[in-house]
Amino acid sequence: MKKGSFPFQNLVVLVILIVFAGLFAFAFLAPKGLVNEAASQSGKIVNYIPWLKNDLPSADLDRDENMVTSYNKFVEVLEGNVNLEANDQTKACLKTFEWPKEFNGHEFDIQRNRQGEVLVQLRNARKQIVESKLIKKMDLCLVGGTISGQDVIAYDDTIIAKPDNSGAPKHLHPGSDSFTLGDNVKFAAYLFHTNWIKDFGESFNPLVSSSRLEGKRLFRPDYTLLEHVVIDGPTSMIIDSDKLGKEDGNLLYIPEAGKVCVFVTFPGDASCSATKDGLDNDCFISEEGDFFGEEVNLPYLIRTKKISICE
Repeated sequence: MKKGSFPFQNLVVLVILIVFAGLFAFAFLAPKGLVNEAASQSGKIVNYIPWLKNDLPSADLDRDENMVTSYNKFVEVLEGNVNLEANDQTKACLKTFEWPKEFNGHEFDIQRNRQGEVLVQLRNARKQIVESKLIKKMDLCLVGGTISGQDVIAYDDTIIAKPDNSGAPKHLHPGSDSFTLGDNVKFAAYLFHTNWIKDFGESFNPLVSSSRLEGKRLFRPDYTLLEHVVIDGPTSMIIDSDKLGKEDGNLLYIPEAGKVCVFVTFPGDASCSATKDGLDNDCFISEEGDFFGEEVNLPYLIRTKKISICE
């Protein structure tokens, strides 16, 4: 070999090493690489393991004690619903829960995992975890959205809609009259409105009145399941990055044991109605003493004791 020359084989090996080094660096250090992905996943893991709190000492946490008190009361509602007595397993009812008037940058972050557990965290304005609780055997639900993947069942246990949209006729026959759900059969808020608020004719009253007082739904389910919701104010929440209304009149809905629902609301036309998205906020606004008369909505039905309230 001549002095100063570089063997071709060595050059090939060098090129191969440079290529592999580049691929290695890209795989580990790129935005979607293993290092960054691991960092991202570690954040998610922390969210699901309650005892992995902030690295900051507790003295450095911004704590709003009023929010901590409200958080603890909310957790009590969720835990209490899991342990209902056997005869209350299928009884639906409305639960009064007073949200804080000011969240002061705090939020309730509620997530459900595949094991049927719900992680409830209180976060401050700096996104630090102030409190955290893992609750087993429960689901968080929403009065809103489209029901999918399960049957819709009537009060007489008739399947009126299956996931493939087949099923028996979507109506009630309590007497000579009939009520038809039509295409609304898959909308959770519409079914909730039908179950608890809708003003039926006289021939329906015996069936409807007794069902509402006994906590029996005409149609079920009247909710959709939630995987993740952030309640960031007394009248607002975030689901799938969408900011939604929650003007719920300080009410939660418990359709059955192990489930607690929040309401999604929208500003409407001064009447209590429902769409596929949720309920008109007028469903939660009391009109007691109104000059033009009082609309049939949840405050009216609660005050006149025509609807089931959780004890």
